[in-house]
Amino acid sequence: MSFKYLLLPGRHHAITKFQVAHLKELLQREDVDRSTQIVWAVTSANHSGTQRNPISGTRRLGMIEAVSAVEKLPSQSYRITNMTQKQNFAHYVLEEVRFESKGRVSLTPETTLVVCSTAEVASQ
Repeated sequence: MSFKYLLLPGRHHAITKFQVAHLKELLQREDVDRSTQIVWAVTSANHSGTQRNPISGTRRLGMIEAVSAVEKLPSQSYRITNMTQKQNFAHYVLEEVRFESKGRVSLTPETTLVVCSTAEVASQ
């Protein structure tokens, strides 16, 4: 199996050197295609100035794009709005990425490796 996407769902208020190093390691794995893209799904992108989301989704996207450019990480980023608790949050994120990419990005178990430190989110 060769993964086409590395999916990183999360609020992404910061990106650490460890995360960058780990992503670069993942991109070198044998089961990762050389054209693999990192898909940053920025959740709660419509929230800002709150305790959980002090930084706006737009600024978080800008940070991701800057780090990706400097570190030469092949990346795409998508804003995932979140108004209320969603029962099937994982499906919602996948559909939002598909919609925002105009159907160009289809995240499936066959094409996507989920890279997430939150076990509950990863299991979805």
